[in-house]
Amino acid sequence: MTLAEPIQQKTAWHPDELAILQKSIAEGRSYGQIAAQLGRSRCAVGGMATRIKANGGEIIPRKKPAPAPVKSSPTPIGAPQQIFGEDEGLTITDLAPHQCRFSIGAREDGVWVFCGERTRKLGDALCNHHHKLSYVPVQRRR
Repeated sequence: MTLAEPIQQKTAWHPDELAILQKSIAEGRSYGQIAAQLGRSRCAVGGMATRIKANGGEIIPRKKPAPAPVKSSPTPIGAPQQIFGEDEGLTITDLAPHQCRFSIGAREDGVWVFCGERTRKLGDALCNHHHKLSYVPVQRRR
């Protein structure tokens, strides 16, 4: 096998390949030499050898990856997601600079609505209530 030849990707290990792998490791051959003989990558051979060695010669079955978590729509902090009527709530374009921008839910048409209460001071994004919910005070190190 030359360096220019691509290695075909294989998935499962055949019992004959495992026997050759174990025999070759016992003979002291390198992972690269074993990989060339089996037609697998050096990393695949090294990984399988590690799994075999870790279990006293028996193959450790590979764990299946955990299923990906189901992504749901974000729920605002401090308030359950609510559905408002078409005319209820303030949209982001309705808010003035001194009104709270804390998202409180969505309208029936899918547009998010916001708190709209007066902020603590001009330039803040949240009212007192939502500021307390959103920020954790910095604690001193011990």
